[in-house]
Amino acid sequence: MTVSPQDPTAAFWPTSMQELEDAERFLVWSFRRWALGLARNDGGQWSLVWNGFARRFGSRDGRAALGGLATLMGALGEHARRAVRHHQPCCPCLGADEAWLVSFVGACQRGERSRARLLAEWMVAGAGVGDLLAAGLRLAAALDAHAMALPARGRDGRPAGGGARPVLH
Repeated sequence: MTVSPQDPTAAFWPTSMQELEDAERFLVWSFRRWALGLARNDGGQWSLVWNGFARRFGSRDGRAALGGLATLMGALGEHARRAVRHHQPCCPCLGADEAWLVSFVGACQRGERSRARLLAEWMVAGAGVGDLLAAGLRLAAALDAHAMALPARGRDGRPAGGGARPVLH
């Protein structure tokens, strides 16, 4: 069901992968696979992420981008204020921490330093803020260098200037 812009439920952020742009979906998919690899100590998941990065960025740039993701995941693992939640890799839903990731890396990509810092402080404590910011900036730069811009989403969760309307599931 498509929601009209006048509908009060349209004020919510995306709740499904379908509502995300391609670069956002790739970032969330990578986050999910990496987290699953950590949870299950499954190197196969990390190989899938590497293959995705190598396809999108090439071998050299893929290593740099993947380093940003790995550092970001490490900072979350070490300094998170609470358990970080994610859906299974092929789940069509979008969780709050997955939406946070897209917002955080997008803020880093657009040079919105105060917003990126605020989002980092919301997720991690103390020394983890600097680590998370550095990782977010590194990943954002790699995405930017390959024309994978994350949209600036307004308060209603839609990309600035329009974009797809939310779909309820």
